[in-house]
Amino acid sequence: MKLINAFIMALVCFFGSTQSFAAKKILTLGPPPRGLECQEIYEIASPPKSTQEIFNSTQSICTQKGGLNVLSETYGDLRQPQGVILSCVGDTPNRVVFACYFPAN
Repeated sequence: MKLINAFIMALVCFFGSTQSFAAKKILTLGPPPRGLECQEIYEIASPPKSTQEIFNSTQSICTQKGGLNVLSETYGDLRQPQGVILSCVGDTPNRVVFACYFPAN
């Protein structure tokens, strides 16, 4: 069963990741209330605060917090995304360690 869950997780991450849709899209920090993880992710991301930089810092914080993977999803229309939701998950997609919303600039 764990092998099946791991396989499903890998497929979701591979096909469900929208990080490449706008690696150059500049993001801002989401409105309050937001978790400390989200604030830290935004602060340690290298400028410019692009989707790729935010995703990279999310992976780092996710690992520190005990998560195994970061899932990304576009919020809004794919042609004109309003932002990105990044979720740090554990051994299954149902075990969310934290999630952050970063609106597009």
